[in-house]
Amino acid sequence: MKIFFFLLLLVNIVFLMIIQLESNRTNKVHITQSYLEEIRLLPSRVACLKWGNLFGIDLQRIKNNISELELDSYLSELPAGEIIVHWVYILSPKTEREIKRQINKLQKLNMPYQYIQNNEYSQWHNAISFGMLRERSLATQLIEELKSKGILNVNMRRLSLEQVKFVIREPTKEVKEKIFMLAQQFPDSKLEITECERF
Repeated sequence: MKIFFFLLLLVNIVFLMIIQLESNRTNKVHITQSYLEEIRLLPSRVACLKWGNLFGIDLQRIKNNISELELDSYLSELPAGEIIVHWVYILSPKTEREIKRQINKLQKLNMPYQYIQNNEYSQWHNAISFGMLRERSLATQLIEELKSKGILNVNMRRLSLEQVKFVIREPTKEVKEKIFMLAQQFPDSKLEITECERF
């Protein structure tokens, strides 16, 4: 009887060990399958906007507008080489009153200007800028137009400026719309939808 009891006990122990081993193997397969379902490979290339041909005062204005979109890690600013431009400007008088008089004269002549140089440590402080043009012929044409309207103290200066390109990875529909609207204000810039590396 004791032998029968021990045999029965041994069979139960072996049976429990087999059940335990089978249960562990099933759990491992289930865990492995659940992890495989959660792992997704991301594509190496993603949709992006590339906005290039940006330089000078336009670049600064664009940076100010883009900072409001809070793109953080989605935005990269890349150097895009130097460019030669022709700056058309007039040196403004130093006093605030004379600057206002010059601006009033331009407004009466319907001659738009881009900005007033604001750098008190520069010899071009308060210079009134009419544009930075890539083509010398266009700069010369603008100077002739200004002179024909009685603005005689017009200057042109050849400058070498660093161009910048913005890359915006995976832009939302809202960001695309805002960038396209912003790009319309800068017709010399180049905006394209393309693909680029994820990182």
